[in-house]
Amino acid sequence: MAADCVLSIEGLAIDFLTPRGRVHALRNVALDVPRGSIVGIVGESGSGKSTLSLAALGLLPENAVIGGGRILFNGADVLTMNKAQLRDLRGRRVSMVFQDPMTTLNPVLSIGTQMVDIQYRDRSVDAAQKRQKAVAMLQRVGIPDAEQRLARYPHEFSGGMRQRIAIAMGLLGNPELLIADEPTTALDVTLEAQIIHLLRQLRREFKGSILFISHNLGLIAELCDYVVILYAGEVVEHGTVHDIFHRPRHPYTEALLVCDPARLDDVRRELPTIPGDVPNLLQIPTGCVFAPRCPKAFDRCRQQQPTDHAVGATQSARCHLVTP
Repeated sequence: MAADCVLSIEGLAIDFLTPRGRVHALRNVALDVPRGSIVGIVGESGSGKSTLSLAALGLLPENAVIGGGRILFNGADVLTMNKAQLRDLRGRRVSMVFQDPMTTLNPVLSIGTQMVDIQYRDRSVDAAQKRQKAVAMLQRVGIPDAEQRLARYPHEFSGGMRQRIAIAMGLLGNPELLIADEPTTALDVTLEAQIIHLLRQLRREFKGSILFISHNLGLIAELCDYVVILYAGEVVEHGTVHDIFHRPRHPYTEALLVCDPARLDDVRRELPTIPGDVPNLLQIPTGCVFAPRCPKAFDRCRQQQPTDHAVGATQSARCHLVTP
């Protein structure tokens, strides 16, 4: 485990048992979340981003099989925790904000009821004090007339406000790590910018760490300190935001940046895309997992899996073409 990391994942492998066979969803995944930092995970759909976040909380479905590795939260392995230890971890020490706040929030309970109920572990204060804490947290995430709005239900709020409420609920326990799984996907660009500003501000106020999962490179560049590029269940590159956006070394990272609309200098009818699809993970690829789509691939790429190559002190890439 790296020094002073709130979360450190080492050699994680996760398979899913399905009627079609064994899906090798994550393979030899490693990443660190330094204390007080924001780490972004980027990749196409099917790359394993959400599987990774669920594993960090011990929320994998019953058909998941851990093939190896460790998930260390402050040095304790989440994968070896019992149910009581996991309950203590979730919500209090690690919280998660999901993609769609309408499915996160209970539609038949008022916001106040949900925010008081989520504090059930704190027996040192009564219900009135928990309610005041809920009001204070809603005010901190920018909900106006917070005390009056506690009596309202999720459908009475806009999408942006529901996401703010979900973030407020996640922060009620003052967690050391907040996992945000594409929290702005369902929002328009204005609300998206507000949520990003809010997360950055809350990171400073709560002095916690954030693991931010997204397919939006612009958000990652604006919000994060470090970036992990995940493709088909493997970490193909990681580094600081400056490393990834100014000197990408893996062809997949380069392709993602080319496809970012914000980086285009001209107006065109069709946006650039990466040819091909994420591979079927029922079988582990023989060589580089990106080789079938890579314009730079050569024979070795198709026959031999690459290893991680360090590029300077803060960056590494899993590619045969990479040299320090």
